[in-house]
Amino acid sequence: DSFGSDYDANAPMLSVPVAREDIPAGTTTTLKSTTSDVKVDVSSDLVGSLPTDVTSVGLSAADPVVDTTNKTVTIPSLELVDQDGEIIDLTNNTTPVTVTLPVGNAFADGELVEIYHDGVLVASAVVAGGKVTYQVTHFCEVSIGASKADFSMDNLVIDSVEDLIAFASLVNGGKNFQGKTITLAADLDLKNMSWTPIGQIGSFNGTFDGQGHTISNLTVHGEGKSNIGLFGMTQNGEIKNLTVHNADVTGRLNVGVVAGQPYTSKYTNITVTGHVEVNGLAYVGGVGGKNAYANWDNITVNVDEESYVNAYSIENGNAYRTYVGGVIGFMGEGAHKVSNVTSNINVFGSTCDVGGIVGIAHYGNTFENITCTGNVTVTDAAEAAEAEEMGGIAGVWHNQTGYTVTFTNCTFKGELTANVDADLSNNTIVGAPYGNGNGTLVVDDIAHVTVSNGDQLKAALADNKNVIFVADITMAATESNAYGKTGINVKNGQTIDGNGHTLKVTNAGGTWDSAISTTGGVIKNLTVAQGFRGIFVNHNSTHSETVVLDNVTIQGPTYTISADQGMNQGLVVTNCTINGWTSYAATAGEAKFVDCSFGKGAGYAFCRPYSNTEFVNCTFSEDYAVDTTKATVTFTNCSGLAN
Repeated sequence: DSFGSDYDANAPMLSVPVAREDIPAGTTTTLKSTTSDVKVDVSSDLVGSLPTDVTSVGLSAADPVVDTTNKTVTIPSLELVDQDGEIIDLTNNTTPVTVTLPVGNAFADGELVEIYHDGVLVASAVVAGGKVTYQVTHFCEVSIGASKADFSMDNLVIDSVEDLIAFASLVNGGKNFQGKTITLAADLDLKNMSWTPIGQIGSFNGTFDGQGHTISNLTVHGEGKSNIGLFGMTQNGEIKNLTVHNADVTGRLNVGVVAGQPYTSKYTNITVTGHVEVNGLAYVGGVGGKNAYANWDNITVNVDEESYVNAYSIENGNAYRTYVGGVIGFMGEGAHKVSNVTSNINVFGSTCDVGGIVGIAHYGNTFENITCTGNVTVTDAAEAAEAEEMGGIAGVWHNQTGYTVTFTNCTFKGELTANVDADLSNNTIVGAPYGNGNGTLVVDDIAHVTVSNGDQLKAALADNKNVIFVADITMAATESNAYGKTGINVKNGQTIDGNGHTLKVTNAGGTWDSAISTTGGVIKNLTVAQGFRGIFVNHNSTHSETVVLDNVTIQGPTYTISADQGMNQGLVVTNCTINGWTSYAATAGEAKFVDCSFGKGAGYAFCRPYSNTEFVNCTFSEDYAVDTTKATVTFTNCSGLAN
């Protein structure tokens, strides 16, 4: 036998050992007993985590003892061993090992059995081909017995862990329970056993009613696998009235505490509590992972401060879209509603599509009555544009032409942080738009339309819409600002969000021509690169909102900001770069510049305000000058001004 030169009739037999270097990364190796059909599949992740003095891995397995009278099968010992035949300690292992055991003639194919390690229930399985297959993280004496579950297609009530395991085994064995309602009649403690998702193979298509009960201590380690959670995949039904307390869930794609791929089932009255850790490559959520194509209502994630959801979507040097959220990783497109949600879990994503509640708000989706207090962090973005695809509620929104994404009564109270410098000041609800369409974003009944060319831009403003650039725009000045030509008119207090893009307005080189003529509203995240006057503060008989500029760069126009016929609406300029000649009449109203830099552009390096003006934390180039003789002008903590 395998041990020494003496004959030991009952000694375990050792499989042919496999050298550590012969198990490539990302692969699984089968170790098989030399005398029976006992075998285990070990992953390179497990082998790679073993001590370095383990140079090869083998299987030590005693022959199964079959008792047909009592219908049991016992394997007295089953262990992984090293090159010296020493047992490898897997006490703290979390990587699943797939085990296949023969059951002889003790059980018939299709029969449900339970598997115990040292008398502790670890799995349930359906006999197929005279064998059972299950997953565990460690080994010891193994026994197989008839299922004690009081659960079947005729009795759809679950009141024990055995029943829940039997239910999972039936679903994974091909029964989808379409049109059936499964009722949970008791609180269940899984005691961190290695859980195989309900619908890891196939899907659960019925209704699961938790009746307010709790499933505790869920552990699912599906490294390298998809559809990972309490449920793997659900369709056409509903999961409702259920609490999951304490969860440790790891997979590759489609990972969530309650469901890896919720798909077309509704989720109602779902709560996740305790200590929760969720990890995956992409499509990862605190409750559901990928493809939520139904309504979600009354969802609560109330976990401890150390809990988190994390998706690291960089693999083999390639960065992929992350899609991670505190509740759902990826919402499906269409008229699906997420409502009455609270979450306090912290969310980490490597690249983009990182949200406090959802990674992506797809076109047609509606979000209503949502509060997020967890922090949201992008950890490995390559540039600011990636990091800005994060948000307090949703990482991005899909701007499909003809569709609307709606947020109503949504609040974010956490913090947004990124590993690169990025402007996240406007991302408390949702990050940047995704796609090249011309969709509409509505936040608390205020519509924002995405635009990618001049015609779309003018049409949206004429229709009294707020606009978000999704591309640089070059356009001709074809409209009137009452004094000359202008590229666009902002007459109704709208918001123009440049989203980091540039506006160039051609044939606007006359003395009174402008790139933008505005009577009030917000212009932000935009570079104005052409036109004699960059931003012209105008007058209007019905609208005179404060003109607000935030994170705007004016580089190219001769006049940067000018006004001759304003309506005392006021001018507030923050975090802007203003290069050129700035001068505005008293009719513009009082002006305040905060955290701005001033320099020479196409025109003079000069500012002449005719209305009272305050400069706070501003920087001026050495050749810049400010005329303080026409109005009251004050400077607080400013630098670089020559005179």
